Amino acid sequence: MLNIYKKNNIKSIAKKKNTSLPAYRNIKSVLLYAAVPLSLFCSISSASAASNPGAVQVNGESEDTVANIKDEAKTITERKMNKAALVTLQNYLMQTENNIAATQASLNANTTNLTKAKTDLAGIDQKLQVAKSKEETAKNTFWEAYTRALPAAQEADSLQGSIAHYQAVYEQAVNYEASVDSASGNTSSGGSAAPSSNLSPAEIEAKLQEYNYDENKLSQINSQLSGTDEEAADDSGDAGDYDNSALQAQAESQVDSAEARLDDAQNRMDELQDIISASDDAKADWDDAHNDTAELQKDEDEQKKYLSDLDNDQKDLQSDLNDYNKDKEDITSDINDTKKMLNPYQDYKTLQSTNEYYNWRDKNGNKGNQFISQLDYSQAKGKFEFGINTGIFKSNNKGNDNGSASGLLDTGLHLGVRNITEKDQVTYNLDVNVPTGKNNVHDTTAMSTDLVPYDTFGEGWQFKPSIQAKHMINDIDYVLYGGGVNFNGSYTYNDTNVNPGTELTGNIGWLHAAPTEQFSSQVVFTKPTKSQDGDLSYKEGNSVEWRNTYNKQLDQNYKWPSYVWLGYSGKTKYDNAAEIGGSQTRVFYGTGIEKKLSDEENLRLMFHGMHSIGDDYDPVTQLSFTGRNKYAVRLSYDKAFDDMDSYSISLEDFYMEDTGNSSNSYRGTDIMFNYTRSF
Repeated sequence: MLNIYKKNNIKSIAKKKNTSLPAYRNIKSVLLYAAVPLSLFCSISSASAASNPGAVQVNGESEDTVANIKDEAKTITERKMNKAALVTLQNYLMQTENNIAATQASLNANTTNLTKAKTDLAGIDQKLQVAKSKEETAKNTFWEAYTRALPAAQEADSLQGSIAHYQAVYEQAVNYEASVDSASGNTSSGGSAAPSSNLSPAEIEAKLQEYNYDENKLSQINSQLSGTDEEAADDSGDAGDYDNSALQAQAESQVDSAEARLDDAQNRMDELQDIISASDDAKADWDDAHNDTAELQKDEDEQKKYLSDLDNDQKDLQSDLNDYNKDKEDITSDINDTKKMLNPYQDYKTLQSTNEYYNWRDKNGNKGNQFISQLDYSQAKGKFEFGINTGIFKSNNKGNDNGSASGLLDTGLHLGVRNITEKDQVTYNLDVNVPTGKNNVHDTTAMSTDLVPYDTFGEGWQFKPSIQAKHMINDIDYVLYGGGVNFNGSYTYNDTNVNPGTELTGNIGWLHAAPTEQFSSQVVFTKPTKSQDGDLSYKEGNSVEWRNTYNKQLDQNYKWPSYVWLGYSGKTKYDNAAEIGGSQTRVFYGTGIEKKLSDEENLRLMFHGMHSIGDDYDPVTQLSFTGRNKYAVRLSYDKAFDDMDSYSISLEDFYMEDTGNSSNSYRGTDIMFNYTRSF
């Protein structure tokens, strides 16, 4: 039998090649190592008294900080996933390369076997054609012999009876001859009479046939042939001798004749047997030729089946090899993509449009509104990052004459250089305020930053170099720290030249970014230098903020965001006058619930509160007060269209009251819409 090739069973490996692969393709579009969020660091500057932040600003920034620490946790988790995915991908790449080598070896061996199998098939086919030709010749020879053997067999069947008859005749003739010879001997010594010599052989043959050549009847036959009977013979007694030579000659002739007939029949039977044997031999030769053909046909069928299997194996192996090579390309591409995602210097482009409308009224009949539309663009390329933001406003303090204003806001520029290692990320920043805003408005347009975002709409040139850093303690805990200097240029406000002076800023904090629980605690401090407002020279008090922000994943669909921010600002000291006012402490707090509606949608309900203690000033009433409380409920809906586009809309209703030497109260409704496009 042929030595059937068994291919290596490498397809069992191929079937496993995609069973345990990680879902790395699903996270390729995620920014896995974002730059340190600026909102985690930037100190808050405000035009409100004592440099404490306004409630409007804190309400927005607190929710932004919650979002930032959630994003940090997601970034850290996905970075760990991608590190694990990279290891898995590298293992799969090695396994795939081994599969390629094994498949290629099997393909080469199969190609060799395929070539040999084709050669063997050609040899078998050649032998088969010869065998078929021999079988056809043997078949024709048989039919020719059979055509002769069929009547020969019939003749032999008939001749068989004749031979038996001739054999019996011959044996009887021989016996008769022996009896005659015996009788002749007895007669010469006084035995019985011999038959008459004048009888013809045919008569003697007929008489013998009559008694069926029975030698026991020989005496009776002789008596009848001689014309006497036994009694006559017996009565004659001592009759004289007679000549028995003719009977002996006749008996001998009968033996010779019977022998000749028997020999002729035997010779003919031998001829017939030769004819029949020739047919049998031809049939045996045909059977042998047919068996040889059948065996070769079987070998050819098996070889064709084997060749077909080899062809299928060749196709399967080539298909597997193509699949493995394609897998190698895909895995190599995914490894490169994953390495790019693990590269800390991620490139990105983001455009954000924000539109906000604020509306308020107090119990004294004062009311106002403010509309802000801002456009922010940020981009990072390698170690460098760039940002620009600008906007327009329309503000109306209806409680005062000449309280309306509109136009451009100042333009902000940001330049940054990132230096990132495995443990540390340091960003060197330069922020510039370009005075494109309307800075020559009067104080009649001003409204409290507890009611609206802006109390002024333009300042002078500002240059703010700073350094911000993040140091990794472990996979989920980080130390945040940084500092900078704000060089504030002069501008005109209320027809007066204002020179804010220079500020020193610093911050230190801690970030815990576990997958289901995040917490950020930071201390932000500001130390101003002397400022000049017309002829008035003064130095604002130092300010310190302690920001604590928390988010908890309650279950798969619910999160619990909360925060408590404390702000303290010292007294302002004037060079040419006694101290006016005192220090101020503010407590900002909030909590809420966020529900995941789908993978793309979230609904968030937040309660925001503020409690202010200390001297403050209301630009609407232009009166001082010593305390203030604000309570707000904000409902927000976030929607992500895809990985690139998202928007959010918020509706806020608030109540605010002054305490101490003021009993004024305020109500209002705010609407915010934000659209973000990533490139």
